[in-house]
Amino acid sequence: MPVQKAKRFYYLDLLKLIATFCVCSYHFAFLGNLDYIDGVSNKILVTRLLFNINSICIPLFFMVNGSLLLNKTLKIKGFIKKSAVILLQYYFWRFLTIVLLADIKDIDLSNIGKSNLFNAVFLWSDINGIDLAHLWFIPSLLCVYFIYPFIKHAFDQLNYQRNVETLFLYSLLVLFTICFLFNDLSTISKSVPIISNINFLNIKMLNPFRSIVGALLLYFILGGLIHKNIDTLKNIKTYKLIICFIIAAFLLLGKWYIESKAENATWDGVFGGYASTPTLIMTSCIFILAAKIPNSFFEKSKSKLKMLVMVGKNTLNVYYMHWIFGYAVLMRYYPYFRTHTGVLVNAVKSIVVVMLFSFAGALLKKIPVIWKLLH
Repeated sequence: MPVQKAKRFYYLDLLKLIATFCVCSYHFAFLGNLDYIDGVSNKILVTRLLFNINSICIPLFFMVNGSLLLNKTLKIKGFIKKSAVILLQYYFWRFLTIVLLADIKDIDLSNIGKSNLFNAVFLWSDINGIDLAHLWFIPSLLCVYFIYPFIKHAFDQLNYQRNVETLFLYSLLVLFTICFLFNDLSTISKSVPIISNINFLNIKMLNPFRSIVGALLLYFILGGLIHKNIDTLKNIKTYKLIICFIIAAFLLLGKWYIESKAENATWDGVFGGYASTPTLIMTSCIFILAAKIPNSFFEKSKSKLKMLVMVGKNTLNVYYMHWIFGYAVLMRYYPYFRTHTGVLVNAVKSIVVVMLFSFAGALLKKIPVIWKLLH
């Protein structure tokens, strides 16, 4: 009897496309001056409102990962192999990025020393003058993958044991409190004099991950739970989800303004927004809104569906390649783009980059040996 091919949820490919677009929009953005310098103009506030929405990018990746991994059978040997391959590919791309960016920036790696280069590639240390900021993502993903089998074991018991449901709700509540709530309370305290001396961020001592991984783990589990209960959640009225998304976007703008004013310097509303309640709300709303789109809608146009699936299968390839392309091309011609800044220009640039490297990834996968270096 032939093995039936697993159903592909095209809305998850759409979410990957949105996430990848937001990553490319965030990195190398051509939006002019968005800095907080003793106040802001209405133009900066509007642009920041839209730009901060990019904070849904990494949370969406983890929610999609959770929805896929938690709702399918765990084959432990295959999963370990997959994790090992991701790590080996990461080492390759990290080394390649260092070599290419060093060449672009005229940095002589021979002056760095073999031990320092080894540390930079395999132990993830930094090299002066070479920007590797984006490469934090894969180690964080692997941290979640390390404990995924244990989460999956409990997840599979949800339909059979009520105490497991309580356990998941408890875990999500704890993660939300220590990773999101106290982060937002810290922001509020900076604008309310009576509690301005309270350091809510000290609660991070209770965070067993001591990093952003705790927040990403929440997104991972939440993605699995939403996908599992998506038929029920799709009954939420579309207009309610859109209103919640808009309100959350304005709340994140408020958080950006308060944090920037407190430090008299621009706060990163995208990276800083990952572990914030507004981004959690926006990501959840987008996830459910996308799920409302039936597979039949995507199947109306075979060519568009093919492009969507291509992006869905090459998100990590875009992630690796766009950074090198950004420094090799985009930064080099930034003075030209700077005279044509705006949300529309940034959006077009991001779409082009996503499609360009999705296509490049799909093409390179057809080359013997090379395909093993791609996700």
